[in-house]
Amino acid sequence: MARKAKPQTLSGENVRKATFDLALSVGWQHVTMSDIAEKSGISLGDLLKLYRSKSAIVRAYIDNLDEQMLGSIQAASTETHRDRLFDILMSRFDALNPDKEAFLCILRCDSRDPLTTICHLFRLKRSLSLMLEAAGLSSSGIIGQIRLKGLGLVYANAFRVWLNDDSTDMAKTMAALDQSLAKAEKIATLCRAKSPSAEPQETTS
Repeated sequence: MARKAKPQTLSGENVRKATFDLALSVGWQHVTMSDIAEKSGISLGDLLKLYRSKSAIVRAYIDNLDEQMLGSIQAASTETHRDRLFDILMSRFDALNPDKEAFLCILRCDSRDPLTTICHLFRLKRSLSLMLEAAGLSSSGIIGQIRLKGLGLVYANAFRVWLNDDSTDMAKTMAALDQSLAKAEKIATLCRAKSPSAEPQETTS
């Protein structure tokens, strides 16, 4: 008896598309790895060689978002940190746009699970740290942690606007992001001005 033709070549993009299509059509909570394998046109065993769970597929998607975001940045030396962060964050929203509905469907479902929510937050913290480093700002130490929290608030505000941004050029998202970054920059400037380390130190003889 002739053997069946070999399934499609393993492809992370093919698996991602199948996963997101299923999330939209049947609901993320009902999607199984077997469903994903069947829709991807590969065997379950081959799928498990790539990803151990559907959560692992989402994590790989977020990692790819980070790579796209950082790969698209070509910051000029004359750009300010604020300008670089604006470009970096907007490139992330650009990368998210094609999968907006499916990604939100997954996030809403996962938000019901505290453990999964914590995992997403850790993943987001890693992404925020990469954004800061790409903008030329350290994410280490106490100052770095403060920057991470500030950037997290900026991103969260822009993300909320992006959810309902139906403009073709994401004008609403850009405006919200620009305003949030301007406010964060102003707060950072005031904090530096009030910091004792910013004041000239007296010399002792």
